[in-house]
Amino acid sequence: MEATPATTPVALSAPIGQACGIGQVGIEQRPAEVEERRHIGHWEGDTVLKGHKESGLVTLVERRSDYLLAARLPTITAIGTAKEMTRLLEPRRGAVQTITINNGSEFAEHRQVAKAVSAKDLFLRPVPLMPAWHQ
Repeated sequence: MEATPATTPVALSAPIGQACGIGQVGIEQRPAEVEERRHIGHWEGDTVLKGHKESGLVTLVERRSDYLLAARLPTITAIGTAKEMTRLLEPRRGAVQTITINNGSEFAEHRQVAKAVSAKDLFLRPVPLMPAWHQ
C-alpha cells in the first residue's frame, strides 16, 4: 500500500531535521549579542526524555545568567511542551527577547510560545544525530 498524506504520520513524512523548522530562523543567523551572551533575555530550550518520549522535562535556560526553568512533561507532545514553555516564560515576558530550540517534533508548536511571550525571534538548532552523552 502506498503512503498518502492521510495515512502517513507527519513525523514520518517530514525529512529528518525538519519536524518543526517552518517559521524559524537558523542558528547561523543568530546575532552576535545572543551568541556572546551580552544581554539578558535570550533563552535556550530543550527536553530531557525518559524512554521513547514516554515522559520527561522541558528546560529553559537564560543564556547570560544561566537561570534555569524546568517543568515536568507527563507525555512528550508538541502541545504539552508549548503549554509548559508558555507557563514558565509568561511571568518573564519582558525578559524574553529570543528563544533558541532544536527542531525536534516536541517543539512543533513554537510559534504559539513565541507569540504568547512576545519573543522577537525564534532560532533553530539542528538535532544532533547522536545523543549528547555519545559525543
